[in-house]
Amino acid sequence: MPVASHFSIILGKRRFICLSPTVVRVEYAPAGAFEARRSMIAYPAQVPTAFKSITRDGDWDVLDTGAMTIRTCKNDVACNRLNLEIRWNDGKLVQFWRPEDRDHQNLGGTLRSLDRYSNEHCELDGVNVAGMESSDLVGTSWPAWFQCEVDPLYVPLHPAAPKTLHHGDWLRKCRDSHNDGSEMDRTFNWYRESRKFCPGVLSRSGYYFLNDSLGAVLDADDFPVERNTPGHQDWYFFAYARDYKQALADFRLVSGPAPIPRHRSFGVFFSRWPAFTEQETTDIYNQFTANGYPLSTLVMDMEWHKEGWGHWEINPELIPDPKKFFELCRTRGIDVVFNDHPLDVRDDDIHYKDYVAKAGSAVEIRQREYNG
Repeated sequence: MPVASHFSIILGKRRFICLSPTVVRVEYAPAGAFEARRSMIAYPAQVPTAFKSITRDGDWDVLDTGAMTIRTCKNDVACNRLNLEIRWNDGKLVQFWRPEDRDHQNLGGTLRSLDRYSNEHCELDGVNVAGMESSDLVGTSWPAWFQCEVDPLYVPLHPAAPKTLHHGDWLRKCRDSHNDGSEMDRTFNWYRESRKFCPGVLSRSGYYFLNDSLGAVLDADDFPVERNTPGHQDWYFFAYARDYKQALADFRLVSGPAPIPRHRSFGVFFSRWPAFTEQETTDIYNQFTANGYPLSTLVMDMEWHKEGWGHWEINPELIPDPKKFFELCRTRGIDVVFNDHPLDVRDDDIHYKDYVAKAGSAVEIRQREYNG
């Protein structure tokens, strides 16, 4: 029998929370301990609403929200397509979804990063098929240099490297309809997928599945941390049929309202990969101003610090007096943004000893793996 109220239904090791008639949270916890922390995706505190009814149909428990029906059985094991089904009416037909279903009618979302495009035109064509993956799984494979065999690290992985392996523009060749052998199939397929939008909330199929099982959660200090809950399933299912406004309203209900951007965010940003000196910053500012486009934000890309990821020291060869540099930017009304890869603190960084001392037992000391 269900445990607790009609707002939060616990069946075995599964929990169902109705957030609105058209969006439901579905959880499976192997140890029976459900996630109580907010996540980076489901950020606001949740305010459940009551299920319309809870009934039995043979071996199945049937939960009705008023807009969708959830059928669940064998509730002590993880959800799969044999023990979970969600049904809704799109105005013409009764539709249903089971785990592992793939949506080929998704209308697309956005891109997580533009890093992979370099100087190329963003020629996007189509939407990646929406499946069970986390919301931006395709988007997380942005670092092309880790995916392509141009990196000597990956040359041994090619089963039969052709003589043309390192010749030509492999990024452009991956636009071809067929792989001529110049690229590994992994690289060829990855690049073709990267030319499509990630799935989004809206779909002609009338539903959206959001997998938050691996998403970071917020600790007591409101800081994002890993879940560390192996086997835990934490899903949100949106069944909006053809009501796209309802879909967006439900997504806002789950993720919280988007903050209004700062006024300066609509100004001119300047960024480039090669580092620039303090004098170049002045020259850039003067050029923008002279052409009638006041610079709002200066983005310092990777090379603002000493060589190597894990450094937090500003490169003195570029900016010998950081305090003077920031005062100059502030006087000119320029915001400064630093591109950072917060992986490590290197042992040759001036902050290393203090960092290790403050981290205490939580610190992990390891050999440097990358010196980019």
